[in-house]
Amino acid sequence: MRMRAFSYLKDNWLPLLYLGGIFLWSLNQLREFDAWYHLKTGEYILKNLTIPRHDIFSYTATGAEWVTHSWLAEIFFYFVYSVGGLATLLGIVALFSAITYCLVLALAKRFGANTYVILFLLFTLPFFRVFPLWIPRPQIFSYFFIILEILLIEQYLKTKSRKYLFFAPVIFLFWANIHASVVLGLLVLLGYVFFDKKIIFPALASVALSFLNPNTYKIFTYQFEIREVAKSLQVREWFSILVYWNNPGTILFFGILALANLFFFWVYFRSRTAENLRLFGLSLGFSLMPFVSARHIAFFPLVVFPILAAKISNLPKAKELMEKISAEKIRVVCILFGIIFILGAFLRMPKELVNAEVLPVRAADFIEANRIKGPLFNMYNEGGYLIWRFWPEEKVFIDGRSEVYRGAPVKDYLSIATLREDWKILVDEKYKINYALFSYRYDAVLTEQVFKIMRAFLDGGFKMVYLDDAHIILLRDTETNKAVIKKFAIDPAELAR
Repeated sequence: MRMRAFSYLKDNWLPLLYLGGIFLWSLNQLREFDAWYHLKTGEYILKNLTIPRHDIFSYTATGAEWVTHSWLAEIFFYFVYSVGGLATLLGIVALFSAITYCLVLALAKRFGANTYVILFLLFTLPFFRVFPLWIPRPQIFSYFFIILEILLIEQYLKTKSRKYLFFAPVIFLFWANIHASVVLGLLVLLGYVFFDKKIIFPALASVALSFLNPNTYKIFTYQFEIREVAKSLQVREWFSILVYWNNPGTILFFGILALANLFFFWVYFRSRTAENLRLFGLSLGFSLMPFVSARHIAFFPLVVFPILAAKISNLPKAKELMEKISAEKIRVVCILFGIIFILGAFLRMPKELVNAEVLPVRAADFIEANRIKGPLFNMYNEGGYLIWRFWPEEKVFIDGRSEVYRGAPVKDYLSIATLREDWKILVDEKYKINYALFSYRYDAVLTEQVFKIMRAFLDGGFKMVYLDDAHIILLRDTETNKAVIKKFAIDPAELAR
């Protein structure tokens, strides 16, 4: 056993070096808001042994339908957190990233990619900004499942052994209870039916098993339900990547997308095989996804890089070039790139597990220390973290579960956030807001709007009682709050300093 392990390490130490770098690159500081309500949901499910089907976290949408499509992932996240804490959770996410890219390497090898070519492509991954996406959010399982699915089907197409297809329904049974992107996996599976009709039966079984989730068919309609609400709330990850067209990195990404698809089209035109058509379809399909939603950008390098590496490796001129350069020189270059890859990961590694500048950590500490009670008004982003800190003692106004707030809650939130005519009636009469928490400085446009809201609240009977580099707390000037205001009142002019 030891000899076998030693032999494996000896033969694969260079790819393992890069996978180690990927693990380090995926160790992210937690600055993401929604991860926290996922943790709280997992805690709720484990403690109550029931999956919430209606909103329990807000007071504006209490009882509204909630499609808890990520319940299994949320249980996993909270279980890991409860056993090993936040550091262990972030470490497990990074390890899962390395495992996913291990499958990427296996897929590249399945198509006959040269190891050095795929390692070079892995070296470029930091420039695609995909590593910050490896955080405790259920979507990370979709990255793993999509590669596993494609790998198994391609292995079947190569060997014609149906044992590889037997895994498909099992994958989709889990996927349907982990994330709503199971729809993407089913579309890919059905696309493969075009190339081999025998896949139809595993595909139909996979569709059927996908209904075995607490939300049944609603797992398939979830994307449509959330999209319009998310866009009305200006949730940027749901926008097309086209909204970032003037960003140099986005322009570079567009260029890479175009070149990759032109290359696959040329490969197919040069040799019109079923495999080349299939790979061109995968490249084109996953290239289009970021144009639907920027949050899908990570799928492109995951799916396209291994097949791109394989096709480049098999080009006659590429083979000729590789033969001219000694294997030793190529190995040295790959080792150098691997060292740079790992050093880059160490340089960007966060010093703190949680970013207290983005997340309202210190503001929440102040609220708890001074026993300030709601109703609370909070901006959309901060809701997820506030759920983690305050629920069930306090409920939020809004959070990242956009679809829960369809209708009046979203309308009312936007009325207050944009100071429409009825904003003061909503604050004073409908919701009787006692305090408000605002974040600023991480977005120039949003900061300007936050200051407008803050000034309106101040003019409407609130006092500033907390201010740090990124967060503000305003408290209604009432007899109940008199002691806190007297002790902590801050002159709004302090913001100008």
